[in-house]
Amino acid sequence: MIPLNWFNIILIAGFVQGVVLFIAIVRLKKANGRANRYIASLVAVISVALIGRLAYSQAVLEEHMQFAMLPDFILFLFGPILYLYVGALLDFPSRGTRNSWKHFIPAVLHLIVMAGMFAINSKEYMQMAADGALIVPMYAILSTALVHNIIYLAGCCSIVMSFQRNTHESLSFTPQIKYLYTILSLVGLCLFIWLASTVIALTGSSRPDFATYSLIWVVLTFLVYVLGYYAMNQPDLFVSARLREKYQGSRLDSTQIGELVSKLDTMMREKQLYKQPRLSNQELAMHMELNTTDLSRIINEGLGRNFFDFVNAYRINEFVQLVQSEVHQHLTLVAIAKEAGFNSKTTFNAAFKKQTGLTPSAFLKSNSKSSAIQAGATSSY
Repeated sequence: MIPLNWFNIILIAGFVQGVVLFIAIVRLKKANGRANRYIASLVAVISVALIGRLAYSQAVLEEHMQFAMLPDFILFLFGPILYLYVGALLDFPSRGTRNSWKHFIPAVLHLIVMAGMFAINSKEYMQMAADGALIVPMYAILSTALVHNIIYLAGCCSIVMSFQRNTHESLSFTPQIKYLYTILSLVGLCLFIWLASTVIALTGSSRPDFATYSLIWVVLTFLVYVLGYYAMNQPDLFVSARLREKYQGSRLDSTQIGELVSKLDTMMREKQLYKQPRLSNQELAMHMELNTTDLSRIINEGLGRNFFDFVNAYRINEFVQLVQSEVHQHLTLVAIAKEAGFNSKTTFNAAFKKQTGLTPSAFLKSNSKSSAIQAGATSSY
C-alpha cells in the first residue's frame, strides 16, 4: 500500500493530469501533427515516470527493490523528445524527423541495461545494493544522463534563438514564445536540482540525497500542468520562420526589382495590407503573385530591409497619422498601435524604437504637432 503523504498526492495528481492531457492532445486536430505527437509522447513519458516514482514506497521496495529503477527509464528519453518537439513546433526539419531514431540510441541501451537488472533475482539484487556493488554503475548512468539532457536542453535553446533571429525575414510580428521559454526554464530547473543532488551525494553521502532529488519530481509535475495550460492554444502562435538558401531560384534582374518595389509600395498603401496583424511574407507574396524568394529579394535588395522592418514602417507611419487625429484622442497608444496593424505592445515598442530611435512616448513629446493631444493619448500607456 502506497502511503498518501503530500509528496505522493502531488505525483498522483500530476499523473492524472498527464493522462487527461495525453488524451486531449491525441484528439487534437491541428495542423502541426508531428509536434503534437512529440508533445503527447513527452507527456506520456513524464506521466509514467511520475507513477513509477511511487515505487520508492518502502513497502514496495521491500519485496521488489528493482522497482526503484522504474522512473529512471525517462533519463535518456526526455531530452531527445523535447528537442524533436521544439524542432517540429518551430519547423526546423534538420532538427526533426530525418534520422530522428538516432537520438534514441542511448535510451535503448539504457533500457537494455535496466532489463538486465530486472532479470536478476530480487534477493540477489538487494544483496548487491547492500554490498555497494551498484553505487558506481548508478552514478555512471546518472552522470551520463545529466550531461545528455544538458546537451539536448542547449540544442532546444539553439533552435528557439535561431527561430527568433529568422522571424524578421518572414514575419511582420513577434511570435509569442513565452510558452517555450517557460518549458525550457522548468527543464533547466530540473537539471540544476539534479546536478545539486548529485554533488551533495558525491560529497556528503554514499547514496543520492533523495530529499533534494524529490524536488525534481515536484517540478516535473508542475511541468505537466504548464503543458496542459498551453498545449490547447499553441500551434497558431508558431509560424515557420525557416530560411531557405538565399534567393535560390530567383530570376529577377535589377530593372524588374525596381518595378516590383514600386508595385509593392502601391499595393501596401492602397490595400493597407500592413493592418493585418499576422501578415507574413507568404501571404504578401500571394497578393503580389510572386514566390516568397522573389519577394524577399525585392525587400532585401530593392529596399535594403528585412520583412519585419518593411511592414512595420508602414504601421509606424499609420500610427503617427492616427495619433495626430482628434478622433483617436481617447485611445491609449497601444490601442492606436493595434489599429495601425501591430499585434502586441512588445512588437510595437521594438519596431518603433528601431525606426525612430525613440520610445513612442518620447517621440510624441518631441513632436510639436502631436503635443496638444499627447496627454490624452499617453495617459493609460
